[in-house]
Amino acid sequence: MSAEVEDSWLASVLSESGWSPSRKVDVSGAIAAWSSDGHVLSEAAIDLVSRLDGTGFEYPRLIRVNGFDSCSFDAKDASRSIYPEVVRDYERFVEFPLCPIGVSASRHIVLLVSGGGAIYGGYDRFLACCGEGWKQAVWNIYHRIGARL
Repeated sequence: MSAEVEDSWLASVLSESGWSPSRKVDVSGAIAAWSSDGHVLSEAAIDLVSRLDGTGFEYPRLIRVNGFDSCSFDAKDASRSIYPEVVRDYERFVEFPLCPIGVSASRHIVLLVSGGGAIYGGYDRFLACCGEGWKQAVWNIYHRIGARL
């Protein structure tokens, strides 16, 4: 992957769900969900949700398993998909606040964004960084590039 993921590649993956480089949507529902669950809001979370909320994509499963997985960005749905206490556990581990922003691996992984814009994926006691920014995270998820922490 190049240092910066190209908007043209993102458009090829996300355009069917309504994404464009200039996309901005209302974030009041996400803010209400995060506030209700006690999540610490950040400019990075609000900006990311304004660009991606309501979008998503499919990507190939592992070679040994036929079919596709899905990734969707919906902050309200993601907030409903994870207990706030689990998010607090993740926050204690990474030592900064996180906000749920979507789901991946066909809803098995909850995606969260840090105040610095890094995207994390969590499942039960597992948490890993998917990308230092949302574009890198989409690239890594789509290409099944291993998350790290």
